[in-house]
Amino acid sequence: MNKAQFTSTPTGSNKLEICLITCVPYVAMVGYAAVRHHTQLDTWTHGLRVSLDFSALILPFVYACLSNAESLGSMHAAMIIPAVIYWLSAHGEIQISSWQRGGARLPALTQLRGIIMLQTVFCILAVDFAAFPRRFAKTRDFGTSVMDLGVGAVILSGAFPRRLRALREAPPATFVQSQTAYRVLRVVRHHLPLVSLGVCRILLVRSLEYHEAVDEYGVHWNFFFTLALVSTASVLLTPSSPRESAAASAITMILHQAMLSCGLTEWVLTAPRVNLISANKEGLASLPGFVALALMGDAVGGILQDAVSSRGLFQLVSLDFVLWVSAMAAEILVERPSRRLCNAAFVLWTSAQVVMTLSICYASSLMFPLPSPPLLKAFNKHLLDGFLFANLLTGLVNMLLPTTAASYAFGVTVLLLYMGAVCAFVASGFPSQIRQQLKRLARM
Repeated sequence: MNKAQFTSTPTGSNKLEICLITCVPYVAMVGYAAVRHHTQLDTWTHGLRVSLDFSALILPFVYACLSNAESLGSMHAAMIIPAVIYWLSAHGEIQISSWQRGGARLPALTQLRGIIMLQTVFCILAVDFAAFPRRFAKTRDFGTSVMDLGVGAVILSGAFPRRLRALREAPPATFVQSQTAYRVLRVVRHHLPLVSLGVCRILLVRSLEYHEAVDEYGVHWNFFFTLALVSTASVLLTPSSPRESAAASAITMILHQAMLSCGLTEWVLTAPRVNLISANKEGLASLPGFVALALMGDAVGGILQDAVSSRGLFQLVSLDFVLWVSAMAAEILVERPSRRLCNAAFVLWTSAQVVMTLSICYASSLMFPLPSPPLLKAFNKHLLDGFLFANLLTGLVNMLLPTTAASYAFGVTVLLLYMGAVCAFVASGFPSQIRQQLKRLARM
């Protein structure tokens, strides 16, 4: 079995197991918030607080991914029940957070984006070790897995704060009559680094002869190109209201699924790679689906515009119920989810799962109105920096160690050291220092 086959799975895992696995750090965060609320942990030094964040949020997720799935239910109960009992005894009724529209970023959003990136960072190296169950790796054609969810979750969660930014930012007066031109220039400038990273990744992979799964995005395509184009398209297409964004997402998803059902699926899965387009058919054919995901994220972001309230939580839970029902209907009536195609079932399943975890973060903000843990704040602030550093370490580990042949104990040890290194890099403030140095060099 070659490396590309080792790091993928034919069928993936079932949705319940994926749900239980991915929800572990979110449920742990609720229990951790109860401990922080009851004690004086937030007065400790930054280093100690980051270490506590690592122990409380990352270690449970690592354990859940690498241990027996039968213990997941009891693990969730052990984390959430004491927190709920403490909250009921200490408060009696929900206390509303002081976050208001136009103020500091909603803690729930910071927590969600930080945890998604932590999960992504862990999985991109963990999949190279035998200790990581194969059913959690990316699926080849159809199916669902933990890593499949991560791809969609990054794009969806990245769109959540877009509407919040729009409320605080207005175009300069010189562009009042040309807002479209302003948006185009701003978006293109903002996403040029992603395109540059995509090109650099191609050059590095080819020069180092690093293993690459061609059927994931294509011969020359990669996730950086998808992220850049989807972000650009969704920003330019974003309607003026959340309802219009939801409608645009639904229309894009339906039209894309119609194309897939009318022959695009067969072309992606079976057509030979004879030219530049067919060589990158997976990346190109999945773009409309990922745009639909991003537009869905913008629509969900509309719920986060106002102050945190029980009404907002009810809206999120209601939306999540509709998404789960729609996802099941799409899978039964149309086709199974496919990350490779980003079809309707995948878009709806990803949206349902991410909105569910957002609801947990939102509920935590209601129950325990505390600032986000510093580790999650750091990852939310340096998403791309942390992801790049993790990719560099992943490549280095794979070049130096025989990861596929490593024992369980050795694999777990390497993964814990790797996560510690990534978290230390992000939480230390090095990304900000590096950016400042680069700006100084650019001015010289």
